[in-house]
Amino acid sequence: MEYVGQMKIVAGMGSMEDYEILVKAGADEVFCGYVPLWWNEKYGNLMPLNRREVFFYHVQAGTLEDMKILQKRSKQYKVPVSIAMNALYYTKEQIADALQIIEELIEIGFVHFILADINLILQVEQKKLPCHIHISGELGEWNTLTIRFLRQEMQAERIIFHRKNTIEDMAACIEIAKQCEFAHTYEAFFMNELCHYTGGFCNSLHCDEMVHLCRLPYQLTPQVKEYETQEQEFSEEVIGETGCGLCAMWKLRAAGTTHLKLVGRGKSAEDMQRDILSVKRARDILQQSATEKEYLQSMKQELFAKDCSKQCYFL
Repeated sequence: MEYVGQMKIVAGMGSMEDYEILVKAGADEVFCGYVPLWWNEKYGNLMPLNRREVFFYHVQAGTLEDMKILQKRSKQYKVPVSIAMNALYYTKEQIADALQIIEELIEIGFVHFILADINLILQVEQKKLPCHIHISGELGEWNTLTIRFLRQEMQAERIIFHRKNTIEDMAACIEIAKQCEFAHTYEAFFMNELCHYTGGFCNSLHCDEMVHLCRLPYQLTPQVKEYETQEQEFSEEVIGETGCGLCAMWKLRAAGTTHLKLVGRGKSAEDMQRDILSVKRARDILQQSATEKEYLQSMKQELFAKDCSKQCYFL
């Protein structure tokens, strides 16, 4: 099925209370994590269900009752919710438990799941569970060879490209995916959490006890001469302080990207609201612009009038 329409905004949600705020700001889709208490009691946060191994701040739901409430809100606002279960791998025992969780969520109405472990994806297909698979960027869709390989083993509704894909690589992968009817929507990281590590190779923990590996302070200095380092200061209203793809929106659309991911699990609802409104406005400017140059000029004049984070995803 060929995708038709403008690029959609996909917003990450950390707390159930944030759903309405994100939707009213303009999110076309929402994604979140769900880790029931029994999973944490059984496995702890060293063997996580998804890539947010956190207990003490809001990055995901923790009870099935919360998920029931979220599903009711999704029906009310007609904005779908995808569930992230994107750990890089699971043990045999964990696979069985993860399938149980997926089945429970399907029973209450969720049908979109973001998965990274190939074995789990194959198990979902073999059991013929009535759901749609979004292949997580943590799986690592590196190039067209990866897409061809995945097509032989599984079927997916969406490919979520990892952070290190170039726009040219995405365009090539999208073309191949269309040819072999592997997926019909394609999502790119677009705002926040620009990590210098590749998710598919990252085995660090995003937990309460330790600083995230990508947040550890460090500096790079040449061997011959040392330079003083300065922390970059931003105005309070800077957009995309930890990652931004606004300047690449024109090229992403030309490449065939259909969805723009705004990472948001763990961010405040107010920050996410601001990000969604900014991306929504940039999308409007894109629709009104006849050329990429016109888009960049108009977008920067309006959205980067005060400051630019210089944390570019694609440039």
